[in-house]
This record gives sequence, C-alpha cells and structure tokens, in this order.
Amino acid sequence: MIDEGGKKRPTEPGKLPGKIIDRDFLVFVFFLLLSFCFWYLNGLSKELSVRIKYPVRYINPPKNRVLQGSLPPKLDFNIKGPGYSLIKLRLSGSRAPVLVDMSKLNFLINTESRTYNYYVLTSTLRDDFHQQLRADFEILRIQPDTLSFRFDLIESKKVPVIVDVEVLTDAEFFVKGKIETLPDSVIITGPRPVIDTVKVVYTKRRSFSGIRQSFSKNIQIAGSKDFSVSEKKVRMTVPVEQYTEARMEIPVKIINVPDSVEIRLFPNVISVHLLVAVSDYKGVYESNITALIDYASVDPAKSDKLPVMVTNIPAYANTVRYTPQELDYIVERKQK
Repeated sequence: MIDEGGKKRPTEPGKLPGKIIDRDFLVFVFFLLLSFCFWYLNGLSKELSVRIKYPVRYINPPKNRVLQGSLPPKLDFNIKGPGYSLIKLRLSGSRAPVLVDMSKLNFLINTESRTYNYYVLTSTLRDDFHQQLRADFEILRIQPDTLSFRFDLIESKKVPVIVDVEVLTDAEFFVKGKIETLPDSVIITGPRPVIDTVKVVYTKRRSFSGIRQSFSKNIQIAGSKDFSVSEKKVRMTVPVEQYTEARMEIPVKIINVPDSVEIRLFPNVISVHLLVAVSDYKGVYESNITALIDYASVDPAKSDKLPVMVTNIPAYANTVRYTPQELDYIVERKQK
C-alpha cells in the first residue's frame, strides 16, 4: 500500500491485496437468487393458461377416396394446466404431431357446396388429442373451430408406356423397328379428374450411344405426384441391326394416258437404292416396289419432263433414293 507521502506501506497481516470483496453482499446475492428459484418453482406449480401451435397429421382417408386441397398443418391449442407442464411443452424443440384419423370422424355435409364438402368441428377432437398427448393439462379450445374436407373418387385405368430414349448407333447400324417394353402398359390410380386426363405414361429420359447390337434394359417410369403407377420399372428391348444397301432397276409404268396418244419415256427404268437390315436384304428383291408416272397430273404446256413416284416401298426400308426423278418423254398420236 502507498501512504500519503508516496511511500509504500507493508500489507497488514490477514488481508488480501487488491479489492476487498464484501462478504455480506455475496450472502445477499445468494439468498436473492435462492428466493427467486423458490418463487419460480412455486409459480410453476400453479395452473396457467397458454396458447401454442401444435402440428397435426391427417391419416386414413375414406376407402376409394383421396383428400383434395390443403388442411392446416398446425392447430392453435388454448391449454390450461400446471406451469411446469406448459413450460416443458413450449420448450419442446420437436413435437410428434397429433393424428386426425379420418376413418373415425363423424363428418358433417356442407349442403351449400356443389362439390359436397365435408367438415368436422375441432371441439369434437379435444378428447382424442388429450389421450394422444397423455398430458396433465386441459385443452380448452382449438382454432380453427372447423376443418373442411373435400374428397375425390379414386379410379384406375390402363395406359400404354412410351419410352423416352435416344439411341445413337455406330456407323452401318440402325434401330430396326419399334422399341418395345414389357409390360407395354401399366395401371395408374388416382383422383378421377387427374386420371381422366392421362393417356400415356413415359419412362425417364435416357441416352445410349455407340450401339452395335440389340439390347434389353430395365428403365424407370417417370413418376407423378398426382397418381400412382402399378410398375416402377419396365423392361425395354431395342432391336439393332447392321444395314446394307440394296440396288435395283425398276421399269416405269405410266397411267391415265388418253387413248388417242402414246407416251415414250427416256429412259424407261429408274435405279432405286434402299438401306435395309442385312436380314431383309433378300426380301427386298422379292417386294413389289413400283415406279409410276400419273400423266393426268401433268400439264405438258408447263413441263417438258414427267415426275416419277415410287410406291409399295417395304416398311423396313430405312432410306430410299432413286434416280432419275424426272424422265424425258415424247407424245405420239395413235393412228386411227
């Protein structure tokens, strides 16, 4: 310690240097906190009234019905009970929702609605909620006081499956024919207004490249939140074959020529080129491919050539080209 003259005085025995803490003050603070705790605990033992929002989940809609629209995910509970119980409920971070079992509700019909909406008074749910919560407090009131329900009929129907795939083959290969699925159709189930609008279901989008042979693969059906599908996947089969070029000479026939004239064509044959699968190569030469000119559709005053049409091309032919596409001609009158 320092005296008035600026000299350091020795510390008295039994005393600590620095600030001297008042022990009476510490005792006062201790008993003050203790009193507050007793007061708080005494307050919690008394009955209190509070309002809380409590989560709710709706289960078991009527058979062959689906709930439409939205219902409140939380209800306002006015509750009364011991303070400690209410405080515990308020401080609960996550609450398991109370359940509204629609199969046990006594629905009332809203006769003023064209869609025949149903409603339930929430006051009729208090006893059930109290049993679910197993709490020592009383539910005085629930808001909103009415829950409105609208149900649509659930229907099912069969619709075809359409594959949404892109198949890129290597050179000299192509997809031959239709991509098939097993099963080729599925059952969809949902609200009638939704089901009535669905004509097909699609698979999820997939792409395949560098393909040189036929292959099968399980592929998922694109889901929907509006209806359920009987199958989650279908088996897709993609037919792939190597192709080759078939070339043939086809004589040209001319139709609808007046009896008084004769038409000479130059040349009178065309060369037809087709890309077909190797397995169809032989069959294309046995097909009935025809080259025609319809003279009735030609105006000789406007054209000095006749256009050729190729018909009866086999469905399995992938690419068709022919030359020439127009022919020179001479018109000769027949002598009587």
